[in-house]
Amino acid sequence: MVLKELHEKIVKKSDQEKAMTLNYIYTYLDNIVSDPFSDPKEAQFAQKLLMLIANHRPLGH
Repeated sequence: MVLKELHEKIVKKSDQEKAMTLNYIYTYLDNIVSDPFSDPKEAQFAQKLLMLIANHRPLGH
């Protein structure tokens, strides 16, 4: 699936579905970071993604 199609699929979700999706992504990434047996590069990348999610500010805010 190309990026534009993925974007459209996400945008069409209800607010509840978006929140559940974000929660799933956050939990998945957090598990990678917390697992001592994770590949260090993968854990570092997951941590960077978590920081992007945590620090996200909508445009204009």
